[in-house]
Amino acid sequence: MQTILIDPVEYAQWFKSETQSPSCTPLPFVSSHRKNIATATRVGIRAFTLAFAAGSLFDVILPAILKRRFNGILRRMMTNASSFGLGACAGSFALLYKLVFRHISHLISKHVSPPAAGNTVDTADAAQIHEKVLTKFLPAIAAALIASPAFTFIPQQSRRLALALYLLTYAGEVVYAALEHAGYMAWMPKWLGLWILIPIGCSQYTHTFLHHPDCCPPTLIKAITGNSSPYISRPPSFDATTFGPFPSTGSVVVGMINSSRAAKGSMPILTPLSVAAARSTSLAGTFLVPEACGNILKATEGMGHNSVTCQLFHPEDGSCLGAMSKFMKRMMMVNISLYSTLTALSFLMKGGQVPSAGHYLNGFLGGLWMLLDAPKRQATIALYFTRFMIECVWRRLVKAGYARNIRYGDVLLFGGSMAAIMGIFETVPAAQHKKSLVQSALTTIFVD
Repeated sequence: MQTILIDPVEYAQWFKSETQSPSCTPLPFVSSHRKNIATATRVGIRAFTLAFAAGSLFDVILPAILKRRFNGILRRMMTNASSFGLGACAGSFALLYKLVFRHISHLISKHVSPPAAGNTVDTADAAQIHEKVLTKFLPAIAAALIASPAFTFIPQQSRRLALALYLLTYAGEVVYAALEHAGYMAWMPKWLGLWILIPIGCSQYTHTFLHHPDCCPPTLIKAITGNSSPYISRPPSFDATTFGPFPSTGSVVVGMINSSRAAKGSMPILTPLSVAAARSTSLAGTFLVPEACGNILKATEGMGHNSVTCQLFHPEDGSCLGAMSKFMKRMMMVNISLYSTLTALSFLMKGGQVPSAGHYLNGFLGGLWMLLDAPKRQATIALYFTRFMIECVWRRLVKAGYARNIRYGDVLLFGGSMAAIMGIFETVPAAQHKKSLVQSALTTIFVD
């Protein structure tokens, strides 16, 4: 038997010509290399594991710790549909994104030739555009949009909306950081930054809370009432067995606004909330108050309140000055003195004496407490509150008939946000905050 030895250089040339033959075309959305499929699979598994662990932590582990119910915690983790939905969403999105990104990037590199090598600045810029924009940025956007239907694996619509709004605000932060990194924000004054979103958001919250409480997100209402004692909150001494249930925040706000707009000496008329919200009465010297607020009026009789507005606004204390002192003392303890002072000053301006537009100014001034916080935290906190502003504005647009909700709109929001986030993640990773939660998660999932 005769053995024929092949020159290694000739074999390498033959192997390269065979693998680059036009007949060796990749499958749709899958690279021809098995390594890419294995990489995408690892990425999907990491994403599923991380998201499932986060869902189990918030849905099962933390409630078990708070309630001290540890029996069957492992079984509850394994049967929690919400955690599996979150993991399936993250895992499917990461897997599809990686496969589609590699395939589109491969196609562009194959059919769009890079500029010829040269020493000129224009040639270098063109090469950089080809490398970052054509082979990374555009494939990342397309891959994120194609993989976005995986968001529907999350069963709760409320959680999908919360995540979509959070990612939208983070996408805004990332885009701003990328523009700043590239030098496009140099025209802005140094004192101006993302912190300005806090006063703008507070002005929107204040006006929406006072004039359109039905458009306020429940989370925002709970945050406002939970930190405004003794204002618009149930007094500890309120006895529901004697006076009936304490009214909702929306009922209290409607009654307070109608009372503050009425002439001095006017008498309240108890009526259903929908009628009181219309703020119309044909009887002179009267104003409408939701029926549920009658329980507060009965409980605060003889406490020395100056008006029905005061009874609804601070039922715990009959003195306006006393209620203000309690509020400022409580807020000083959490080190938000400027917010306390400005908010207390705004409380002195009764709604009947200040136009509706004045509440925007009150909220804007109250939002200046952000200037007391550390500059490094201002952008993160501002974008955290921005999502509430977006939801308030959207609900008011829907209520006014200028917009309407569409099916799977949260999926479209998620797809657009992730397209911006992943596009910058692939091209300008230095523009993202390395210590942020999303940045850490993306690095853990997509970087081998």
